[in-house]
Amino acid sequence: MAAANTTKIYGLKISTCTKRVLTALEEKNVTGYEVVTVDVSKGEHKSAEFKKKQPFGLIPKLEDDQVELFESRAIARYVAERYADQGTNLLGPTLKERALVNQWLEVESQNYTPPIFGLLTEKVYKLRRGLTTDEAKAAEHKAKVSVPGRPVHSVWPVAMLVFVVAFITPVPLSSSANPHLPFLFLLSAQPCR
Repeated sequence: MAAANTTKIYGLKISTCTKRVLTALEEKNVTGYEVVTVDVSKGEHKSAEFKKKQPFGLIPKLEDDQVELFESRAIARYVAERYADQGTNLLGPTLKERALVNQWLEVESQNYTPPIFGLLTEKVYKLRRGLTTDEAKAAEHKAKVSVPGRPVHSVWPVAMLVFVVAFITPVPLSSSANPHLPFLFLLSAQPCR
């Protein structure tokens, strides 16, 4: 009889970073994990108790019978390797494919997330809190992720599809696009003009 899954994800299901981890778990067909809600609106992530688990007071955090990790991309890579024999191969079967996946994960981390998060802050998060959007800042962030004449939310999915469909590598779309998905979901639900 297999041991019960002891994986706990501390986070908030609507958080883009937590969604990144949950997407990896689902892609790997991992069952039985627990999501422990950390209510960031109440500051639970900044509490002394939570900072014992995550010293920067950020979500998500993973705990299982083998490791404790924070940083969503590190957790997703860990999940991909720990459950390598099940679900979608998220990292690629060859050295070349793994290198390309890592390249696109770095592109996402360094060139996509900072401006898209700034754009979402101005166009989504501030509005949810009843604050006023700084249109100049929104335009600045949007310019960093846009191609003239194309909607902001179309640039990155097309880049990822071209990458995969052009058979530069047969890496599944989910492996290199997974980190983009939570942000794209928010953008598709909120027009960014």
